Amino acid sequence: MNSEFIFKISKYWPVLIIIVVVTIKIYRSKVSKKEMDAIEDIDTIQFVDVRSKNEFLAYSLPKSTNIPVNALKRESIKLNKNVPVVVFCVTGTRSAIAKVILRALGFEKIINAGTVRNVQKYLKSRS
Repeated sequence: MNSEFIFKISKYWPVLIIIVVVTIKIYRSKVSKKEMDAIEDIDTIQFVDVRSKNEFLAYSLPKSTNIPVNALKRESIKLNKNVPVVVFCVTGTRSAIAKVILRALGFEKIINAGTVRNVQKYLKSRS
């Protein structure tokens, strides 16, 4: 009986994975918005777009700096460790990696905003 139950549920694992991923993304966007809202002076935030150079050239946000995630270790010297850093990309995956890299490099206030769209909405709400 137990194996029948497992077999029946195993048919739905792709749907379950999608639900979990979407739930995590929604939660992360709410958390990052709260973290960004806590910073009173928007001009002190360093917005770092960790997408590729071509993606950045095709579309970028004002006030953002492009440092592709694969160049972050090398180019992190362009950033001020004492100022909050908001990282973002297309889906939130590269920005999650960027947050780990920056933390390892000694940055303390890093916010993973997830997507370009999340940052765009945030900037619009603050203007």
